[in-house]
Amino acid sequence: MTVERISALSKRNSIISMVNGTGRFFTMALLIFMMINLAFTFLFEKRYEDFVGEIESVIAQKPVIYDDIPNEIWEVIVGRKTVADCEALAMIDAVDEKLTHSSDAPEDTELLVVRRTLETMRQYVTRIETNILNSVSIDESQALLGELRNVGSLGRDLVEDYIANRISREAGENHKARLMFIVCWLVEIALWGVMILVFIRINHHLSGFIEGQIRQLERFAGQIADGELNTRAPDMKTRELMPLTQSLNTMAVRLNGLIEQNKQEQENLKRAELRMLQAQINPHFLYNTLDAIMWQAEAKNTEAVIHITRALSDFFRISLSSGEEWITVSQEQRHLEGYLSIQKVRYRDILSYSIAFDEDIENEIVPKLLLQPLVENAIYHGIKLKRGGGKITVVGKREGGSLYFCVQDTGPGMSPERLEEVRRALRQENVQMDSSTGSGFGLKNVDLRIRLYYSQQEGLQIESDAGGTRISFRVPAGLEGKKHV
Repeated sequence: MTVERISALSKRNSIISMVNGTGRFFTMALLIFMMINLAFTFLFEKRYEDFVGEIESVIAQKPVIYDDIPNEIWEVIVGRKTVADCEALAMIDAVDEKLTHSSDAPEDTELLVVRRTLETMRQYVTRIETNILNSVSIDESQALLGELRNVGSLGRDLVEDYIANRISREAGENHKARLMFIVCWLVEIALWGVMILVFIRINHHLSGFIEGQIRQLERFAGQIADGELNTRAPDMKTRELMPLTQSLNTMAVRLNGLIEQNKQEQENLKRAELRMLQAQINPHFLYNTLDAIMWQAEAKNTEAVIHITRALSDFFRISLSSGEEWITVSQEQRHLEGYLSIQKVRYRDILSYSIAFDEDIENEIVPKLLLQPLVENAIYHGIKLKRGGGKITVVGKREGGSLYFCVQDTGPGMSPERLEEVRRALRQENVQMDSSTGSGFGLKNVDLRIRLYYSQQEGLQIESDAGGTRISFRVPAGLEGKKHV
């Protein structure tokens, strides 16, 4: 493929690329919609998990504030634990840290108050521990513990208020999230509607585009079918249809060439048949035959006159054959016998001949006047030129699916140079062979007619040496139907 053709193909639209492009477009749109839905779902679930975790963490601090811290101090007051082993302050710090992580929003005022409450509880715990270390009376520590419990109760209530408010706010956020989901779904449905409209538009455009290209090819094919072989298919805009367009144009060119070639061959065939027929009505041959009849009549040789007259009649009857172009092998054989019997009267002892055709080919059909010109050539260019005369042998037989015919003479033959010249003349168009007697012309016409009638490359095969010349040819057998063509 040339660079120009590759460049031309690259500039053409490709049906596959258009279909793939449409598919990629819709695939990307689908993936985008899926990613949006997944993102919203993930964010909603993450928010819900964070909310649940936050509420659980805050709820877990209620018993610590109300029960665990006061109980830890009570253990110290009653002497079950020492001040060093007391974990009340650590508990308060842990609760404060948990509430600090849960109070990022400015609306969480309850948690801010709880943290201040924790600071108050830290002060009470510190005072109680100081009293114990200073051996202050238990009654004062117990009084402080009561106040600590009251502060813890307040902290617990504040935590509960926070949880209630937080749940209320989350319900509002969930409502907004649902509205957002609804909006997203509406947007997605709208986008899908737009995508469907775009798909219908693209599909309609693509179908119309491809259909238009194919209809152009259909019109072109119809023009070819109607015999308009000079028309050419338009340049296609799709890459896949370009090879088909080029093939159709090439086919049109070849069909046009074949039709012109066939016309030329038919004209050549008609000219060859006409000239062959004219060659058969050779005035010299007719004059010589009539002279022979006259000589035999003057000699009162009635049988010879009858024989020659009958042979001449058969010769011309088969030559004309009522306008038929195809005759049976048996008719061709009678034609040869008539011709040779006439020539035998003329050349007498210098000419002998034999005709041997197999019986199984007698009804085969062949173009008329294929063998007589070869025999005539053998007489004028073989037997006539040999001192003392010679013999002509004509053979016809079946070989596989072909008919084989051979005309052989015992004349002086041809030199290699002359043989090559004759062979070359047979294969070249518009080359006239020696026609002084009409025989050389007859060889070329027989060769041409064989190749044209049977549409084959091979015509006459000529072999020659000092022992004589042999001319043969092969044609397909089983063409009985040609008789009526």
